[in-house]
Amino acid sequence: MVKLMRICICTSILPVLASALQVTLQEPFSSPQYEDTSQLDITTHSNWTLGSLTNSTFHESYHPLEETDLFLSELARAYPQNVLLETVGFSAEGRKIIAAAIQRPQLRKKKDKLKKKLRFVIMGTQHGREWIATSTALYLSHALVADPDEQRSITGLLDNSDFYIIPTPNPDGYKYTWEVDRFWYKNRMSVGHTECHGLDMNRNWGFSWEPSSSPNEGPCEAWYPGTRPYQAPEVKALAEYFEQLEDVKAFIDLRSYGQMVSTPYSYSCSMVPQMKRICWKRRMGRRQLCVSCMELQ
Repeated sequence: MVKLMRICICTSILPVLASALQVTLQEPFSSPQYEDTSQLDITTHSNWTLGSLTNSTFHESYHPLEETDLFLSELARAYPQNVLLETVGFSAEGRKIIAAAIQRPQLRKKKDKLKKKLRFVIMGTQHGREWIATSTALYLSHALVADPDEQRSITGLLDNSDFYIIPTPNPDGYKYTWEVDRFWYKNRMSVGHTECHGLDMNRNWGFSWEPSSSPNEGPCEAWYPGTRPYQAPEVKALAEYFEQLEDVKAFIDLRSYGQMVSTPYSYSCSMVPQMKRICWKRRMGRRQLCVSCMELQ
């Protein structure tokens, strides 16, 4: 099983992504009352206008799971040369976890070798209630394939990079926040407790996994890490999917609450030696991006 994942995000690609992310943070989102989603009319997708990032109405509001999945299907239909949808696996309640592989086919000139592209993984809502993470992942997906003449298009990144975007890695928890409990945090798997469900997917990955050590991490608590790493079927499926991707250069896990970039390893605020070297290069004037949790305190 893959041990996810020590990756240094020091690349000129981040300022471009940050600019696109800033749009989703600055523009207001409307949030429908999640109690009323039983009346959801999926036909509204006809007004989304996915052929244009600027004119699309999709990014003006949050969307329930059915619509986020439909958006990906429509995006793949609108940009078949760039977007391929892949099934990562299935959630505890049997829902698909969908990844959008976003690429640009390379044209081989005579006697020229195809250049090796960088690969980036971007993941959305691990915690069900953090809707902005899914919305941001969907916005980035759209911006990556938008017409280059549009102001907010970042399709130029596809010249040198491939992206694998999983907007809703916790589909059960996300759906639950729309229909039952807006502040639900975990997935929805059975954990052997008569009254409580789910574990914290973020704390169920294999690297430096630790069992719960306090009452605040019991089965009924939001931070419950489970009884073993990769216990959550979603985490297991995601880890296996990432493992088969070759030469991944960065993994970006989108969250809400807190204007910060946390670099590996995020279980600790101690800087690893490699990060110290990179920050030293930055201080020496090289154009690198290096932000640690210590620097953001």
